[in-house]
Amino acid sequence: MQVLSKRIWRYLRLTLPDSARRSTGGNMRVLMFLAHHPDREVYQRDIEDAFGITRSTASRELSLLEANGMIDRLAVARDARLKRLVLTDRGRAVVDDLNANAAAMERRVFDGFSADDIDRFTHYLHRMRANIERAMPPGAGLEPEEHDDSTTPDEPRVM
Repeated sequence: MQVLSKRIWRYLRLTLPDSARRSTGGNMRVLMFLAHHPDREVYQRDIEDAFGITRSTASRELSLLEANGMIDRLAVARDARLKRLVLTDRGRAVVDDLNANAAAMERRVFDGFSADDIDRFTHYLHRMRANIERAMPPGAGLEPEEHDDSTTPDEPRVM
């Protein structure tokens, strides 16, 4: 599984859409996080917590995204110190390109698989994930890049 995972990430890096080339891997994760939480107000602190990064690291990543026109930091009326993070049209376009690239990769990975094969494989992956999550010691938590709350066990999405 680890070898396949590394190959998939290598493929995604090599086929990175031109629109996303100016961003680092960390920045793309932040863009995807914002895209997966469109109905939630997201602040810098949420990014720090979600990815286990320091305030200064989050600030640098967000400043780069803002400078590249991918996010805006909007003032919050109830607290002038808070800045809500939102994707710009350019940021949403990059997310769309990244999703399209991931979908193309997924089609390649599953080339020659039947729909039933893919459904069974996805089911097995979700079962394995649930097993390892149950086996985790209390309080151990999950690494941010391993936790994907954008899907549920009932959804067919593998990645």
